Amino acid sequence: MGKVIESLNLNEVWGKKYFGGEMLKTPETMEFLKKRMSLMPVRNTKLIGITVYSEDKNDAARLANAIAETYRDYRLHLRRQLSLNGIKVLEDRFRSDREQIQAMQTNVDNLRKELGVNDSGPQTP
Repeated sequence: MGKVIESLNLNEVWGKKYFGGEMLKTPETMEFLKKRMSLMPVRNTKLIGITVYSEDKNDAARLANAIAETYRDYRLHLRRQLSLNGIKVLEDRFRSDREQIQAMQTNVDNLRKELGVNDSGPQTP
């Protein structure tokens, strides 16, 4: 909600409109905003219903749209973080497997030298 407050400059706008010109602090604005809105998750979805109460329908629409955009950005950020975490796990696993393969290859090379195994194919003279 801090993003909504910041993007719409609600600390100043609501301070002037409802609190005699006194600039609000973000926690105060957030409490005021919470009292003027209702968020309802839509069952079995990642959607939410947003209701904003205001005497001015344009302010209500602006707030509801800002909340929706912030929620969308949050969900996109969350999805991106999950993807990045999944990629990191795969990269770590790949790195670990590659290190194990290199260790095994070194071991095989050392055994060939110790045992004098010639690794040339049947076509080699």
